[in-house]
Formats: sequence, structure tokens, C-alpha cells
Amino acid sequence: METSEKICPPIIKRPLGRPRIVPPDEPKRRHKCRRCGMYGHHERTCKNSAPLDSTSQGSHEASTNKRSKSN
Repeated sequence: METSEKICPPIIKRPLGRPRIVPPDEPKRRHKCRRCGMYGHHERTCKNSAPLDSTSQGSHEASTNKRSKSN
């Protein structure tokens, strides 16, 4: 295996604008799980069993409808 090309890390650009200063009294954002509805974790890391409601599956199907193009 021959590696003649040098691989470099990507160039890191500083974002434009001044960073926002978060006030100390601003509440922290809490993560809410979509699977069980509890706070503190995401759906991907959820260890609770998934609810067996048929309504949660129906709402997913309704959201797949695409809007028609209008002029």
C-alpha cells in the first residue's frame, strides 16, 4: 500500500460575529426523549421500553406528506 499524498486535518474557520454572553440566570436547556417523554436523555440513548401507542406511528405517517409547489 503506497501513500504518497499527505492527509491534513480540515481548516478550522472562526465563525463571524460576536459570541453571545449567556446570563447566569438563564435556564439550561433540558433534553426531552421522544420515545418515553422523560427529560435528561435523547431517544438514541433511551433505556426505557418504547410505548406501544398506535397514535405515535400514525403521526409519523402524516408528517411524510409533501407540500405541493405553488406559483
